[in-house]
Amino acid sequence: MERKNVPIYLFIIMLVLLFISKLPGTQTFSTEQKNTGNAQAVPAAAEKNQDNSTTTVQAPAVSLNDKNVSPDIQKILSRGKLIVGLYCNDQPPFFMLNPQGKLYGMDIALAKDIAAKLGVALEFNRSARTFNELTEMVARGDVDTAISVLSRTLDRAKLISFTKPYVVLHQALLVNRVEAAKKGIEDYPMDYLKKEDVKIGVKAKTSYVEFARELFPKAHILEYKEWEDVVAALLKGEVIAAVNDENEITQLINKRPNISLYACVYILKDKKDYICMGVSQQNTHLLDWLNTYLDNYDINMNVKSIMEEYPEIYKQNPAK
Repeated sequence: MERKNVPIYLFIIMLVLLFISKLPGTQTFSTEQKNTGNAQAVPAAAEKNQDNSTTTVQAPAVSLNDKNVSPDIQKILSRGKLIVGLYCNDQPPFFMLNPQGKLYGMDIALAKDIAAKLGVALEFNRSARTFNELTEMVARGDVDTAISVLSRTLDRAKLISFTKPYVVLHQALLVNRVEAAKKGIEDYPMDYLKKEDVKIGVKAKTSYVEFARELFPKAHILEYKEWEDVVAALLKGEVIAAVNDENEITQLINKRPNISLYACVYILKDKKDYICMGVSQQNTHLLDWLNTYLDNYDINMNVKSIMEEYPEIYKQNPAK
């Protein structure tokens, strides 16, 4: 049999390829990692024994299935529904009933989308008779979260945790116009309202009890059951001023423009009212998840954007 010689150039190419493959740091890989039966999803850890030998310990695989979800979120997933606390009375435009008796509004839309993102049904609990009672329900774990135009306050933060604000409002004042004229405080009533024995009205068991005491620590803060009662007391002269957020006062003036004849409106631009979701202090992962949701979808509204989305709420009521 005749022996064939390998051409010298092929021999040189083979030597070069062999040399390159031995260079340190040189790797060949595929841009698409193939998962075979022996492949490890998580790198194994090497644990050193007392005799200096090593034992390979497989790190637990972490995946986005229900078995590895944090307990507070897992409870919601296992139940199959998100329970959201709502104040018992409608608070337009955040939540209210339509003519067919169905809940709608900004907070309702927010709660529905959060439940959808979690992949569960949605249930509202409207048993809270006051906003402070709603805070206590969250603290006890009666609801998973409160999405109910809930103001963040220092007192409430002692009981529950708050998400980042999804609405930022300003605190505001109504001041009796006749009394303001008598005392010469139409342009700037704040100094006078900080005096002792001045009577200021607020809705009972709301964040504005705390806000009013912070604004006017020497004043006599009178609490009324409903906001309408506060306005009536202002018009009667029982109180010289009323404190609420700019949303409520803007609605009042737009729906009842004659109020402007009897009361001056002051928006406190340096005093903000942060509207947040509330969760139990034990539900730390749910809190993180809700904050991630707010960040990812850039949810941050103010009274102007709310009025643009729900203009019908601010229309004049001809009956009043």
